[in-house]
Amino acid sequence: MPSTPILGTYPVTVGRHCLVVLVGEIDLDTAPAVRHALDECVAHRPLDICVDMSAVSFCDCAGLNALLHGLRAARAVGAELRLHDAQPNVARILTLTGAGALLGAHPASR
Repeated sequence: MPSTPILGTYPVTVGRHCLVVLVGEIDLDTAPAVRHALDECVAHRPLDICVDMSAVSFCDCAGLNALLHGLRAARAVGAELRLHDAQPNVARILTLTGAGALLGAHPASR
C-alpha cells in the first residue's frame, strides 16, 4: 500500500509579499506540492517570497530541486525568494549542496 505524502503547504499573499509555510517532509512524493505552492505565489508577482522552513523535518534532492525551481521562477518575475528557520538537519543539506547560499537560507535560532 503506498504511503500518503506527509507535507502541508500554506501560501499566503499580502499585497506584494508572499509567505509560504511548509510543514512536514519534502521528498520525491511531496516536492510537486512545494512547486505548486511556490508557483501560486509567483503568479501574484510579489516583491519577495518568504519560505518558512521551521516545521520541515526532512528535505531530499527532489525537495531542493523544487525550492530551486521556485527561486528561478521568482527571479523571472523580479522577486526574491528566501528560506527562513530551517531546522539543523535541513540546514545541513542546504549548506552541503550550496543551495542555502542561493536561497538566502537563514537557520532556525536555537
